[in-house]
Amino acid sequence: MGQIEGIVLFSAILLALLVTLCFQRRLRDALIEAINSFRGGPPTAMHPSPSDDGALLRRKSRKSEN
Repeated sequence: MGQIEGIVLFSAILLALLVTLCFQRRLRDALIEAINSFRGGPPTAMHPSPSDDGALLRRKSRKSEN
């Protein structure tokens, strides 16, 4: 019976949080800003990567100095 009470309590807290977020614009905006500012993983590239290797194939080869 204790597990069901825990689920009900968690659901009630989650519902209260959702209702608060719906009516408190400042809190909602702060939460959205926090989610948007959180970045996991590597940073994005500054330019799009080529979809094929045509740029590498068109590049002139460097002559090695022997």
